[in-house]
Amino acid sequence: MRAVVAYGPGSFRVRDVAEPEGPLVVEVEAAGVCAADRMLWTGRHPWGELTWPMTPGHELLGRVIGGERFPAGTRVTAEVKLPCGSCEWCGRDERHLCPHGRHLGSGIAGAFAERVALPHEAVVHAVPDALTTRQAVLAEPMACALHAVRRAGVRPGDRVAVAGLGGLGALAVHAARAEGASTVTAVVRSAEKVAMAANLGYDTATTQPRDGAYDVVLDVSGSVDAVTVLLQAVRAGGRVGIYGVYDRPLRLDLNTLAEFGELTVSGGHLAPGCFPEAITLLDRVDGGAVVTGTHSLDTLADALAPADRPRLKEIVLP
Repeated sequence: MRAVVAYGPGSFRVRDVAEPEGPLVVEVEAAGVCAADRMLWTGRHPWGELTWPMTPGHELLGRVIGGERFPAGTRVTAEVKLPCGSCEWCGRDERHLCPHGRHLGSGIAGAFAERVALPHEAVVHAVPDALTTRQAVLAEPMACALHAVRRAGVRPGDRVAVAGLGGLGALAVHAARAEGASTVTAVVRSAEKVAMAANLGYDTATTQPRDGAYDVVLDVSGSVDAVTVLLQAVRAGGRVGIYGVYDRPLRLDLNTLAEFGELTVSGGHLAPGCFPEAITLLDRVDGGAVVTGTHSLDTLADALAPADRPRLKEIVLP
């Protein structure tokens, strides 16, 4: 079968590889391209030394073609972390933080391939056939958006600001509304993204949020500069959610959090416990608006490289 094999930053090639074998074999229908995949491509990431080569791709959508866990033909997605099942974090039901687990798309071969094998420890969820491909492929990022919103502490009636109108930002508006937000504002960098936000369901969009105007602010951009802006935009006593992968540290006056703000700051990682509800939210999503580019395995590099156009979620159709 054909798969993308990543030999190192900037060196991703389509190769003929052995057919996958395992307790659950899935034919890939589509795979989302994540900011983390672009970090692998550029080599700018916080994960230290990685083991190459690998087949990336952790936003899986496919159909079961073999295995005992689901009937053949079942449409499925899978969680990114494959926990060890025996460590302290797994014992606390914090399996997404397991330091010994593997990851789909790095620790095991991922979804930028025609087929993928999922081991017994993989956490797999069925996806309704009624969803279009462009909706269903968003299951993993929607689960992440929902976890990010919950970690940020969004409550009914909250005024919420979200920075980062990429794949997660395009979905966070639905997650925030599901948690009861009264208004959701997109904080963006360009006029083009302001226009896109309206089509995604945001109440408003701005490049310059008002100081102290929001009960909850959430960064899903991975931009240290965006976090700095959000810390000014949240009201005293408000909540700050940080959900992203950052390529440099933030210099911070701690008085912003304590003396002058009494802010609650929460980080987020992956999407524990969120997939079932996230999948039910997907029928609210205009997949055609969120998915701004489709690629084959052969043109994956076009989705990884910097673009000269605004983009939200790019997907691969093997």
